[in-house]
Amino acid sequence: RALDRLAYEDAAERFNRALQALGLAGAEDEAGRVLLARGDALLRGGELEAARAAFTQARALALRRCDHALLAEAALGFAGLGIAIVDLDAEAIARLEEALERVESQSLRSRVQARLAVELYYAPDRTRSDLHSADAVASARASGDTSALASALSARHVALWRPDRIDERLAVAGEMIAAAREAGDRHAELQGRNWRVADLFELGQMDAWGEETARHARLAAELRLPAFEWYTPLWAAMEATLTGRYEDAERLSAEAEEAGMRAGDRNAGVLVGIGRFCSALEREAFGEMDVAFVEEKIANSPAGIAYRGGYTWMLAGLGETERAREELHVAMKLNHAFDANWLSLQAELAEASVLLGDATFAATLYERLAPYAGRPVTAGRAACCFGAVDRTLGGLAALLGRQSGAARHLDDAIRLNDTFGCVVWRMRAERDLSRLVRDGPLVS
Repeated sequence: RALDRLAYEDAAERFNRALQALGLAGAEDEAGRVLLARGDALLRGGELEAARAAFTQARALALRRCDHALLAEAALGFAGLGIAIVDLDAEAIARLEEALERVESQSLRSRVQARLAVELYYAPDRTRSDLHSADAVASARASGDTSALASALSARHVALWRPDRIDERLAVAGEMIAAAREAGDRHAELQGRNWRVADLFELGQMDAWGEETARHARLAAELRLPAFEWYTPLWAAMEATLTGRYEDAERLSAEAEEAGMRAGDRNAGVLVGIGRFCSALEREAFGEMDVAFVEEKIANSPAGIAYRGGYTWMLAGLGETERAREELHVAMKLNHAFDANWLSLQAELAEASVLLGDATFAATLYERLAPYAGRPVTAGRAACCFGAVDRTLGGLAALLGRQSGAARHLDDAIRLNDTFGCVVWRMRAERDLSRLVRDGPLVS
């Protein structure tokens, strides 16, 4: 009844009393389902560490009793409620792989494989995530379990997170929402809406994006799920940044960071940090940027390469020409995984090239970015936007001496940024076009 009232803290305490009662009765071996239920209630209440302790107890019991279904459920619970694509959680991966070796139920196997696909997104071998997610979808469809299908489609969405698969991802998110609604799984529906928000933002469909963020906010509030509620101020902060309301953006970012950290969501610090970094780049406030945040990510994150572009742009903006040029040349020689971070990385390196007046890689970057003309450059889960790709293409074209092409790209950027609601980036495109007409080759 407490869970039905969304009173997660109350439910967790009552499950704890049930565990105590089982202990007094000498029936600890019957505690598996109660441990899972307590862990789930704690997760929903934002108590990540306590939840993981409950799932660890469930795992120990499952191994002792050779209960493979319990082992799988414990591994899924340990991996968490929301989806944080931040780093490689070695312990979560190990537990999921352990369960996958033993689980027999087709639908449960699909769920384990789906979550493993998510956790492996940043693995050195990116094909593992793709293969596991595809297998999870096939198994879920074969089982006829719509809840398992929703989970598998979520994993498939993660595996497809690269700029050329956006239309497919949007379709997957829609199918996930439909499957979740059919299964009566409102949490899975919320995750599907979370994906749709990111997809619509990447496509620059801002009217639909606004409608979807509102649906997401209502459902997250109705379900009282802290792991999702903090996205509401995060996305509001992003919208404020794009319209130049920077004080509002910082207030909302702080609210999102506090709520996300309280929920134990590993996405919170990263996405809020990306949003602030983006805001500083938009304002050309290079001296205000959190250098330590970016350098730590470059050094320690499996997505470290993704932060090098913004870092190079920042150094160029600070006038540290030699360091920026060195970073640019190093970054362009590294492997750029074709993933969720690829498009923003190319755009950031292009911006640095333009600021430096360094045309060494301009043709390469132009060729990479040209297929995405007409779209905004985004990063994170709708946490950052640099406006239309076309403005960046204009800068590269000018750097290459293609003045008429540069003017055409900048004209497109002005129109597109107006459509996207990117007020500041539209003004930047107008400024760049004015300089191009006045001075010739663009340095912005």
